[in-house]
Amino acid sequence: MDIEQFLAEKKPTRKRGKLFEVAGEIMQLHKAGYAVSDIQEWLKTKNIRVSNRAVYLKIKNLKQKQGPSATHTPEKEDEEKRLKSEPNPSLNRFKSSGIKSREEREAFASQFISDQPISPQTKRLIAKKEQS
Repeated sequence: MDIEQFLAEKKPTRKRGKLFEVAGEIMQLHKAGYAVSDIQEWLKTKNIRVSNRAVYLKIKNLKQKQGPSATHTPEKEDEEKRLKSEPNPSLNRFKSSGIKSREEREAFASQFISDQPISPQTKRLIAKKEQS
């Protein structure tokens, strides 16, 4: 049996997920603003029973495959411009992972780092030790 004959007679048996066939439609619904639970409900009408988490992970996976341009919006661009023009990033933004670039992290850290290499508390301890 040669390879052409084998390929004609047998289909590949590699297992694909339940959502593989409808991945494009899932992304279309997601981009249209439908929630994961709505997409799961739509999948039930097609006799595909999966969890909300499975739908969420499929969307996340598809977004990663499409690259950063797939999730780029004008609103995000405006936010990025605002962050770059802001002189001192706020602590809340730092905690919520709002600071992405190195310059922003350094600008944030410079608020708390003084030019003096020894803190006032350390200076007091040294002076106290010298007195005794």
